[in-house]
Amino acid sequence: MIMAIVIISVIATIAGPVLAMAVDAITLHLDDANLGEGGRIAIARMTRETRRLRNDESVVTATGVEFEFVDVDDVQIRYRLVGTDLMRRESAAGTESDLIAQVQASGLAFIYYDDDGNTIATPAAGLGTSTDIRRIEIQLTLSDGTNALPLVTIVRPRNLRHESNLFS
Repeated sequence: MIMAIVIISVIATIAGPVLAMAVDAITLHLDDANLGEGGRIAIARMTRETRRLRNDESVVTATGVEFEFVDVDDVQIRYRLVGTDLMRRESAAGTESDLIAQVQASGLAFIYYDDDGNTIATPAAGLGTSTDIRRIEIQLTLSDGTNALPLVTIVRPRNLRHESNLFS
């Protein structure tokens, strides 16, 4: 009986750390999956809605950290980062709601491109002002405190006039 207890103790001493590492790896993988799933849903929604920009004169605000526009249904939508929350506001007087939390500080960036693919430092924006934006790169970096997950997409809004449309 004493021999069995000694053998089980030796096996437990060896197997314990291995099992602990396996549990840690599984937990880390699940945390990354949850973080990534929420981020992919948020960036997919931003892409879908940004594609629906009404026309050249419907970009309200276009900075590196905030994008506001009017879509084809005349709904004014704004995206911006408040603390670690990506906020979305629908309508000019509407209340903001969380699109996703756990965004890294300075983890939201909008980069604007013209017809030639050049970066626009200060895009033309304002209701009634014809914008020079043709593509928008959205960078979103999520963080759970230990892991960072960068997500990037480039959006080409459907209803913006592109140089290729001028030669028809």
